[in-house]
Amino acid sequence: MPDQFLFDVFLSHSSKDKKVVRALAERLRSDGLKVWFDEEVMGPGVSILAGIEKGLESSRMLVLCMSSNAFGSEWAQLESQTFRFHDPQNKDRRFIPLRLDDAEIKGSLAQFIYIDWRPRRRRHMEYNKLLKSCRPEKQQTTTEQLEAQDRLYKDSIYRNKPWKWILMVVSAVVVCVFAVIFWLARPRPELISNSAVQSPFVAASGAAAPVNVPSIQAVVELTDGSRTILKNVQLAEYGKPVDSIMLSDRGYDKSTVVTISDIANIRRISEKEIEFNFTNGGRKKWRNIFAGITGIDSESLFNKAITYREIITIVFNHPHPAPSD
Repeated sequence: MPDQFLFDVFLSHSSKDKKVVRALAERLRSDGLKVWFDEEVMGPGVSILAGIEKGLESSRMLVLCMSSNAFGSEWAQLESQTFRFHDPQNKDRRFIPLRLDDAEIKGSLAQFIYIDWRPRRRRHMEYNKLLKSCRPEKQQTTTEQLEAQDRLYKDSIYRNKPWKWILMVVSAVVVCVFAVIFWLARPRPELISNSAVQSPFVAASGAAAPVNVPSIQAVVELTDGSRTILKNVQLAEYGKPVDSIMLSDRGYDKSTVVTISDIANIRRISEKEIEFNFTNGGRKKWRNIFAGITGIDSESLFNKAITYREIITIVFNHPHPAPSD
């Protein structure tokens, strides 16, 4: 037995638990312990069994990582590593079980108090116990020092891994962008200007409509199968009321400016094309389906905006004959 151990801790574990044990090894090493962890100590060409035996002989403390993986096919080898460490005659060495999952603890190991390293446990408290047990006596620290070291470790997680902060910031930005998009795309029935139509709340109370408001009505059949009647109808572009619209498209000879009094009905021809039929008997096809109409829904008395993308037909009922050319 060497007079002075080269390692404070030997981490005995299943190869299937490598990820969680590697993190534990890094944490112990950051707190000043000399840790034997196979992938960091043994290089290419080294005999695995000889390397493990040398590591066991040179370590003062054995931490056995117990799990369903460890209790499987590798258990015989892992168990054999523990014998020299829980020999009551050997006071220089110690053996500490560390439980990784809920697997039933085998045989004589059940008599030992273990470090509980299962998920959702208060690992910082368990780690303090492990660190205190693994330190040489001359390096033992007070409880207050251990708690301070634990706080420093947790604070350093984000300092050492800035990508976590970056991920949090990017996620927050993405959420904000989507929130703004949904807010801008929300239905906006208030788009009809107050100067052009009567307030739906005034209409509901029975008050007379202003005399300067044209009482154009429209019967609208929508692509979802519903049918609605709108009063005080206006033309709209991008959801905003306008006095007139310009119908133009490549493939047609010229542009045509029309007002709502010029239109008898509007009919969908295809997904991207609609047809205007005018009160003077003319007609024109149009592709700008981002336009539409606005008006007051006869049933709900609330302002409503409908795009041509949503309609099958719109039939207007003009109160007066359209002016002739």
